[in-house]
Amino acid sequence: MKKIVVILVLIFVIISLCDSARILGIIPTPSYSHQAVFQPFWKELSLRGHQVTVLTSHPINDATLTNLTEIDTSFSFKLLTDNLVDVLNNSGNALKVIDLSVKLFCNVFDKQLELPQVKRFINDPSVQFDLVIFEYTLSVPMAFSKKFNCPSIAILPTDSPNILHKLFGHPTHPVLYPDSILDSSNLTLVKRVIAVLFNVIFELYIKWSFMPYQESMMQKHFGSNYNLNEIEKRASLVFINSDPIFYPIRPITPMMIPIGGQLMRLPPKPLEKVNITVVCYIIVYNHKFQYIKQKLDNAQEGFIYFSLGSNIDGKDMPEKTLKVILETFKELPYTVLWKYELDLPNKPDNVVTSKWLSQLEVLKHPNIKLFITHGGGQSVDEAVSARVQILGMPFCTDQPFTVDRMVTRGAALSVDHKTLEKENFKAIILELINNPTNYNLNEIKKSASLVFINSDPIFYSIRPITPMMIPIGGQLMRLPPKPLEENIKQKLDNAQEAFIYFSLGSNIDGKDMPKKTLKVILETFKELPYTVLWKYEVPILGIPFCTDQPFTVNRMVTRGAALSVDYKTLEKENFKAIILELINNPTYRKRITKLADLAEDQPMTGLERAVWWTEYVLRHNGTKHLKNPIFDMPCARILGIIPTPSYSHQALFQPFWKELSLRGHQVTVLTSHPINDATLTNLTEIDTSFSFKLLNDNTLNVLNNTENVLDVIDFTAKAFCNVFDKQLELPQVKRFINDPSVQFDLVIFEYILSAPMAFSKKFNCPSIGVLPMDSLNIHHKILGHPTHSVLYPDPLLDNSHLTLKKRVIAVIFDFFFELYFQWRFIPFQESVLQKHFDDNYNLKEMSKNISLIMVNSDPIFFTIRPITPMMIPIGGQLMRLPPKPLEKVHITVVCYIIVYNHKFQNIKQKLDNAQEGFIYFSLGSNINGKDMPEKTSKVILETFKELPYTVLWKYELDLPNKPDNVVTSKWLSQLEVLKHPNIKLFITHGGGQSVDEAVSARVPILGMPFFPDQPFTVNRMVTRGAALSVDYKTLEKENFKAIILELINNPMLV
Repeated sequence: MKKIVVILVLIFVIISLCDSARILGIIPTPSYSHQAVFQPFWKELSLRGHQVTVLTSHPINDATLTNLTEIDTSFSFKLLTDNLVDVLNNSGNALKVIDLSVKLFCNVFDKQLELPQVKRFINDPSVQFDLVIFEYTLSVPMAFSKKFNCPSIAILPTDSPNILHKLFGHPTHPVLYPDSILDSSNLTLVKRVIAVLFNVIFELYIKWSFMPYQESMMQKHFGSNYNLNEIEKRASLVFINSDPIFYPIRPITPMMIPIGGQLMRLPPKPLEKVNITVVCYIIVYNHKFQYIKQKLDNAQEGFIYFSLGSNIDGKDMPEKTLKVILETFKELPYTVLWKYELDLPNKPDNVVTSKWLSQLEVLKHPNIKLFITHGGGQSVDEAVSARVQILGMPFCTDQPFTVDRMVTRGAALSVDHKTLEKENFKAIILELINNPTNYNLNEIKKSASLVFINSDPIFYSIRPITPMMIPIGGQLMRLPPKPLEENIKQKLDNAQEAFIYFSLGSNIDGKDMPKKTLKVILETFKELPYTVLWKYEVPILGIPFCTDQPFTVNRMVTRGAALSVDYKTLEKENFKAIILELINNPTYRKRITKLADLAEDQPMTGLERAVWWTEYVLRHNGTKHLKNPIFDMPCARILGIIPTPSYSHQALFQPFWKELSLRGHQVTVLTSHPINDATLTNLTEIDTSFSFKLLNDNTLNVLNNTENVLDVIDFTAKAFCNVFDKQLELPQVKRFINDPSVQFDLVIFEYILSAPMAFSKKFNCPSIGVLPMDSLNIHHKILGHPTHSVLYPDPLLDNSHLTLKKRVIAVIFDFFFELYFQWRFIPFQESVLQKHFDDNYNLKEMSKNISLIMVNSDPIFFTIRPITPMMIPIGGQLMRLPPKPLEKVHITVVCYIIVYNHKFQNIKQKLDNAQEGFIYFSLGSNINGKDMPEKTSKVILETFKELPYTVLWKYELDLPNKPDNVVTSKWLSQLEVLKHPNIKLFITHGGGQSVDEAVSARVPILGMPFFPDQPFTVNRMVTRGAALSVDYKTLEKENFKAIILELINNPMLV
């Protein structure tokens, strides 16, 4: 109930922030798998008040959706299927398949553009849309974005090919990231060479064939002023139907948003009554219409579902393959449900066929044992959602790679339809059904780690990231399925041996299956003890090869969630054996269940993310600033280690400890700034505030060497190591190290030092690194992110307006910093570890075991860079415990200040009465005013004296010669001060937390940085036009005063 309330509140908030918009959706591909994934998207957008018009070959046809207008392009379905045989006949030549597919899709869209409704959009100047959402199979639909002068969002029903990653500035090394349509499992030297050659040839093909082909079509309909190279840059966002569990991990920028991971589909229709023809080899029914559901319900051994999707017809399957399948099915003890388009001759008694089935409803039937599929993306996603093990029989395009992706993850097996043999086929089926060891969830968990980063895309530099770095994203979005139609449901419910569901999808007709393949399938199904439900549409002769089906199947096979067969070589014994293996081996079901659980365990659904980002684009009229969730867990014992004795480092994570404890976790934290909240009974705080003095004693050494970055780093690193060394000597901490009865389930540590990871090894538990700032290049390198010194200068360097000199400095800095890190910083930390733990603690080895890194960054204020899902940005909104109200403070009565009639004066009253407003000046908790050079202090006081504003200065001691308009206090609730309505300006040292709080309060910033990352934090805000800065070492009164007045009076900076 609580989750529902939160979701409703979020919906109402979003609706209130985003006015109704006119949205044009364009999905040219006339395939159910391409259309179905986005149907809930159109529905949800229309229900939120947007006027949605969609070009679709599969209309929802829901009269209640009054805001949804659908332009039916189903006529183009025939254009696709009529030319599919040419694609299938060239399935052995990847580039030929691509060329034929591309031209086919272009011709289809060309005909769709000739529809009267669409021509009106192009030619009628009164027609206007606010947003274009298009399938990025082609680039031509983006012409509508230029036509209407509005932003656009690209969507992909699959993973993104390398050519799109390159377009958006993502790393596209062909060996590290082979194209999505290539086999990327077990990359041998041959496969790597193929990947490189493919990338070169494919890029040439795109540039010299595909682009000109689209260009001519676009100019035909829109005119010569439309240039495809320019139009391609207009996309604001790209939604891709992928996730880091079933797809390769790679770095991406915030412009590309994965929305995979949970099924997004409109409710399926219930199973219907189907016509069961009484022929030889099938059960003779007493009446013509038999409930398929009843057959499946009565399948005592369960059933197998066999389907090749909607683009592959059973009639086109080779006769040999069909024969092997039928012979195999015949020998199986399961009912086989086969989606087949025509009447199936010589069908075994245990095989049930149907021209159409509500696939998701079939897959969720409790008696299902196995899904034999062509490997279409939607079929695989639905099988994962239903936790059904997969046997892939891919045919064309990306189906082999989709299947291989699942096989490599231990979630599937596969067969080659061209070489299918009955015994092998049967063995694989039985292996999948009976083997419980095929699902290794722990291996999958280890392969997909995350990192939390404290940043956001507004105030930090934009840089590309891989899915391992998660800005606090993708579940497969699908509307709830409709129930099975009663007749089919009854048939399945009555499948005493359970049933097999066989479907070739919506684009492949059973009539196109080769006779030999059809015969094998029928003979195999005949020998199976299961009901076979066959998704049936058109007369069947074979199973052709086309599109992405072989790769989709292969994707599932490689993940251990499926098996596959080759219809061209299908043999009954092998086919039957594979079916029985899948049904009887519980490994495959467990594997698909584990993979599905991983994929769906995400903070937001794909639908929620897609809708939110869509309306984000509308609210901000595009995403120029971006270019180049929480789930319940069992109670755990968590050890938090934040060694840095600085309020800005501690305050960021205080709400984190509080929330974890409120969720039932037993949290123990080493902190220099305890929350001290007696109501948090699950939170234990070990006070390390004594180390505050240790750090401050070294501050002067750092300040005196601010010109030398490496010296600053060395002084700071040694200071942090010494502080942590002393913290480890606390009795409570020594007990954690020496008492074998102490145990923790998770270690969360500040990743400024690596040494705290020793506790993770000590307790043999996972660890999460947290950073109160953006991640350094050394952290990115540890996690395998791209770290090109010029593209991504270290956050400690000035990366604005990168001149040749700055680039050279960035390269040299990275080189020397890495040497320093490896040969000085790491050994220094290891000496601390050996002192308190033992010699078996190797930091390099321990660094490989970190599970996530959370960084306080975002793609607005920080650099955009590629990261993996291991690194998770958590910046962008202030995370802080509620501030305490302003309190009364002691104002000392001295010369040159106003003489108060009472000792205790209320600061809040002083600020409330500041008629011209006030300026807040604070150098944070680590820089004392007494350490400021006398000359600097004098200039500041003289400047303040000449200002017409009250100045509130956080100052640790009594301040002599203080002007009348200056009020000092040793401590202030900073966020409360910054949110005061009379504030005009915040003068700050540039600490990360101070800047974040100023941004949250929308207060102009004047930076006066000292050390060590403060100059770069301030510069980051200056380069975004949100602040100005001064150098305290060269400060002059007139310049200081002019900058203050500029910030207060210039509305561009307020």
